Amino acid sequence: MIKVNEPLEAGKLQFKNRMVYPPICISKASADGEVTDGMLSYYDEKTKGGWFSLVTIEHCFISQSGKASHG
Repeated sequence: MIKVNEPLEAGKLQFKNRMVYPPICISKASADGEVTDGMLSYYDEKTKGGWFSLVTIEHCFISQSGKASHG
């Protein structure tokens, strides 16, 4: 577990640690798939304190046929 806190370089990217926040479906987008204040607040809360060097957001869609569920 000691490596978790070590910096990591991947090409031109430099991460201060090896903690990654995974993509989690939070269902806070609008029905049209637009970013909402609720979505921004959620990710803001989860990324406070700098624990994660990389945050992967949930899936998105460019047409209604690609929508996984409401929200």
